[in-house]
Amino acid sequence: MKTRFTLLNIVIFFFLFCSVHGQKKNLYSVIFEAEGTCNIKIETDLKHLMRKSSKEQYQEANITIIDNAFQELVVLPTKIRARGNMRKKQCKFPPIKIDFKKRDLDSLGFEKEIDKLKMVFPCRGGKDNQEKLYKEYLLYDIYKIIDPRGMNAKLANITFIEENGKEIQFVGMFVEEEKAYSKRTNAIIVEFGKLRVASLDRDLFLKMSFFQYMIANTDYSISNYHNLEMVKYPDNPRVVALPYDFDYSGFVGHHYAVPHESLPIKEVHERYFFRHSVKEEEFDEMVGFYLSIENEVNTLIDSATYLSEKSRIRSKAYLESFFNIMRMPKFFKRSTVR
Repeated sequence: MKTRFTLLNIVIFFFLFCSVHGQKKNLYSVIFEAEGTCNIKIETDLKHLMRKSSKEQYQEANITIIDNAFQELVVLPTKIRARGNMRKKQCKFPPIKIDFKKRDLDSLGFEKEIDKLKMVFPCRGGKDNQEKLYKEYLLYDIYKIIDPRGMNAKLANITFIEENGKEIQFVGMFVEEEKAYSKRTNAIIVEFGKLRVASLDRDLFLKMSFFQYMIANTDYSISNYHNLEMVKYPDNPRVVALPYDFDYSGFVGHHYAVPHESLPIKEVHERYFFRHSVKEEEFDEMVGFYLSIENEVNTLIDSATYLSEKSRIRSKAYLESFFNIMRMPKFFKRSTVR
């Protein structure tokens, strides 16, 4: 009787173990949890993608995603299209959205609800454009210091295979898609409705605003959700604005990036703080916070060995000018506090 009970418990334990650990993963969790840099092969008509990028038309493609141990994570037919308002007009290699068939994902044991991937590539060929892609990726990591629940990004070795067999290689990055972010953080994505600054979590809004000032980025807007993911967490009644798409920042410095004509700056390298009402105690708190993370930010840049040494030095120098403002904030405070 005792042996039968023991065996029964083993069977029940095995069933429960398989039920928990056999849960389906989504594409993003598999890719982002894989160690190191993934390798992505995209078989498609690349010339057609570049030629028709402004129309955002889907075209057929085959995708193979391989981890750094050369194990195939995903091998599927799919559809891809260009995305990104400015990049699809200015860049030889526009960002893409990859759209898988739900039934194909289900057949491989993936959650079929998360069926799209977002990828960003270097704007054009050459080392300089590759470095700019790396710097944009770095900003996602830096923002995770400011807000650990920021958007995820992951570098990936890209190989485009054209119909004639020709291969084009560079390093791109995955950027977390809305549904995947919602799944990971249990957040609700706010997609509609008029939002004001008063609707937002105040502390995280101020940290986000100072971050945008730090990297000299003015290409975002609360009112129309531009380059901001608006989310609500179960533990926070306020909306949180998460920044993404930093290609217009002075820190990255793309050739096509220019400030909006309504702004009193002539180039994106100039820092500008949007005229949100900031109280003196809030300003002082943000100055203290950013000075407290300066060493951590610099350490992160030093560890970003995917960047050239020259780029790491320049990146630290660019942010050093911001931290110097934080150390002597009198003029900045005068133009900010209301």
